[in-house]
Amino acid sequence: MIIHTDIGKINVLEQAITTIVSVVARLESGIILLSTGAVDSMIKQVSGKKMHKGVSVTFSNSKLIIELRIVVPYGVKIQYVSRELQSSIFEAVNNMTGISPDQVHIRVEGIKLAETRQS
Repeated sequence: MIIHTDIGKINVLEQAITTIVSVVARLESGIILLSTGAVDSMIKQVSGKKMHKGVSVTFSNSKLIIELRIVVPYGVKIQYVSRELQSSIFEAVNNMTGISPDQVHIRVEGIKLAETRQS
C-alpha cells in the first residue's frame, strides 16, 4: 500500500503488515495462528490472496482487509477474545504504519483442549 506524504511516498508491503498481525496474535493469551501449508498455498492460487501463517492481507480498492484463522483455548469467551484481537491488530497496524485497516476478520477454526498429565 502506498502512502503519499508532502516529501514523497512510503510503500508498506503486505508482508510487513502480515508480520505485525502475526506478532500481535502470538502475544494474545493462548491464540494459535493456523498454518496448514497446502491449504494456504491453495488459497493463494485460487484467490490471489497472500497467506502467511493463517494471516491474509488484502489491498482492494484502497482498502486494507486483514483476515486471521485461529485456534483458541477451551473455556475462553470466543466473542470477547476475538474482539480484543481485532482491536489489538487494528491499533498495532495503525500505530506502526499509519494505515487504518478497514476490516479485521477473525475466523475461529478450532478449540485447543488443555493437555492432561497421566501419572
